[in-house]
Parts: sequence; C-alpha cells; structure tokens
Amino acid sequence: MHKSAIHYVLMVIALIAVFSFCINRDIEIEKGYTVDLRNRVIGARLQSDGKPPYFYKWKPQDGLRYYDPVQNDTTFANNITASPFFHHLLYPIANLPQRKISRIWLAFQYIMLISCIAIAFLLTNTIVQRWACIITLTSFLFTEGWISLLEEGQLYLLIPFCCFIILVCILQKKSFYIFLAGLFAAILILSRPTTCLIFLPLPGLLKKKAIGLLTIFLIPICILSAYSILNTKERCFWIDYYHAISSHIKLHQAPASAITGKYKPVEYHNWEGWDIDSIRKAKVPVTHYETSNVPAIVSNIFHIIVPSKILEIIFAIIIVALLTFFYKNHSFTQNADIKIVAIFGFCIYMIADFLSPIPRAEYYKVQWLFPLLLISANYNSQLRSVYLFILAGLLLDAFYIPFLPMRHTIGEFIMLSAFLWLCITKEPKLAK
Repeated sequence: MHKSAIHYVLMVIALIAVFSFCINRDIEIEKGYTVDLRNRVIGARLQSDGKPPYFYKWKPQDGLRYYDPVQNDTTFANNITASPFFHHLLYPIANLPQRKISRIWLAFQYIMLISCIAIAFLLTNTIVQRWACIITLTSFLFTEGWISLLEEGQLYLLIPFCCFIILVCILQKKSFYIFLAGLFAAILILSRPTTCLIFLPLPGLLKKKAIGLLTIFLIPICILSAYSILNTKERCFWIDYYHAISSHIKLHQAPASAITGKYKPVEYHNWEGWDIDSIRKAKVPVTHYETSNVPAIVSNIFHIIVPSKILEIIFAIIIVALLTFFYKNHSFTQNADIKIVAIFGFCIYMIADFLSPIPRAEYYKVQWLFPLLLISANYNSQLRSVYLFILAGLLLDAFYIPFLPMRHTIGEFIMLSAFLWLCITKEPKLAK
C-alpha cells in the first residue's frame, strides 16, 4: 500500500473512533436539557407572533408556548439575548415541540462542525497539514467549551461555520461566490453584530480592482440590513434588542441590592416532550466553568467594576495600535494573504469579546475553531513554536488541571497572543 494511502486510512480510523465516542457522549449531554436553546425558541415564537421578546415576562396563564423552566430575576431583562435576525433563522423549527427542536439543533451543530473540517481539508495541500487538522479537531471535541456548547444548546458554532463559508467563497474570486460570501457575512453580522469587527482590516488592504467585488460582497449585507431598518416591526425588535443588551450590561455591573428577587419560578414536571425525571438521569459530564472576560477577572481579583465606557476606550486604543502594526507590515504591494487578514480580523473580534462587560461563558471558546483549523490547514514547519503555543492553549481547555487556576482563560490568552504574533510580524507566514 502506498505511504499516503496508509495515512488516509489512519485518518479515517481516527475520525470514526473519535466521532463514535463523542456523538454517543453528546447525545447523552443533550438529554440533560439544552437550557439556552429554550430562550432562543421562545424569542422566535414571540417574534413570529408579533410580540416584543426581550422584555416579555411569562405568566402561568400564557401557557407552555412561552414557558421557560429557567426563570431568573427579570428586574432588568429576561433570558432572551439572541438577535431578532437569529430568531428568524429558527422560524422553520420554532413551532415544533422543544424536545424535537433540541435533537435537531444537536444534529445541526454536527453538520456545522463537519462542514468546518471539510472546508479545512479542502484548503490543505500536504499530509502533514491534514494530520494537523485531525489533531486540532479531535482535541477540540474534548474541550469543555464544546461540551458546554452542547449542554446549553448555544449558537456560537455558527460563527466559525459562517467564517469558513465566507473565506472559501472569497478565495474563488468570482462574482457569484463573492455574493454568497456577502450573504453569509450578513447572516453572521445580523446574528451577532460584534462580528462586523472581523471585517475591519479588509478595506485598508483592498486594491482598486477589488472595489467591484467589494460592492458585490456588500449587496446582500445592505439588503438584509435595510430590511431590518426600514420594516417598522423589525426596527422595533432591533431597538428592543439594543435596550435589552444595555439592560444586561447594567445587570452584570449592578450591586446585588439592585436585584429585586421578586420573580417566583414555576416548574412543570412535563412539557413539550421534556420530563424532569429523565433530565435528572442524564449522564452529563461535570463542566468546570470560568468567566474569561477581563472585567470579570478584575472584579473577581480586585473587586472593582470596570465601567463599560472605560472598556470601550481600552478597546479602541488596542485596536488602533494593532491595525497600525498590521498595515505597516501588510501594504497594498505585498498583497496580504487573505487567510492572515481573516485570522487578524477574528482576533480583533475576540479582543472585543474579552473586553465585554457581559461575562464570557465556556461555550464562547468554540469560536476559536475557525482560526485553529485555518492555521492547521496551512501548517508551516517554520512556525513550530507558534503551533506549539496554540496547541498548548487548546489542550488547557481539554484537560482538567485543578492546581492551575483559570487554565481556560490562560489557554485562550496564549492562543490569542500566538495568533496576533503570526498576523503582525512580517515573516514567516502560513504555507500557501
């Protein structure tokens, strides 16, 4: 048998073994009730019924359609935090029983995951690069970020999925694919508005001949954004969404005395296919949660609340400095690698994530799948030290190390630093 064929057989065996174990594990995790998926479904149902979702307060007379068993204090806002556009994406399944929706969402998470690794493989040229993708993916499936994502039924895998679709379409350099890239960029930005920061480095590196392609790219973004602004009902939903996010920021920066605690939760034993007894019997792994944003770390260590305005100023200073270094080393004449631009833009977005006044839960970490697989698919042997740092950061989230405090946070900062070093320095870069 040819040497490369042996490698491919081993890759298939490794993927089958890992996916067999992880899918069985993740099906069991899903049985433990996907908490956050429920508030997204309620948001979609309220919105489709023409009701503002973000400050809705459930009452028993409203019935099970809008019932959420996790009923936190609603002094500021309720649990619904997804954007109005993301609620639209859930419309096709929002009226199904919640138990069925949860299974569909688990399947969709795996479809997005497999799509990411498939695209990463398409970007590879060597056996070593393909093995790098396999190692990255298998390590990723054992991180607490991935487990937490499935446990909560969260949406954050949508971000690396859209980023990969956008990147592979842009690399085609044809009008149809550029339009498709713009469509997925619109889905990305309207689902999580801060992701617009990913595209921040791009305009400064465009050549004149790329202006036409940029126009095509912007068309679907402008159309969907215009609908959100010009449609009266949609605009009201977005205004409420803005006020809800502001309320959540106030909640996380408020003293304990500001929480009234008057909301009395109501618990049903059975609802929409879920059963409390079966939920309690589910074999869900113990997840060691960390809040890894800077304000939460400062608050935990120094007991100081950093005002959101200060965070915005810090972010602006950091981004101006990083963009200055980046543009200095990536001029028009150098024809910057679009993959490096994508990773750098993603780092800017993640810095905004770290400086957010709203705590970052474990499931935020799955967003790193995009740059992790991208650099794996373009492995360069001259960058071994960079890859070792990134792998160390990834493994810190995959293994429980009780004597190391904030290991997940440390791992993320290691990865961020390595990615930024890769993007800002001149040489060497990713393999072509």
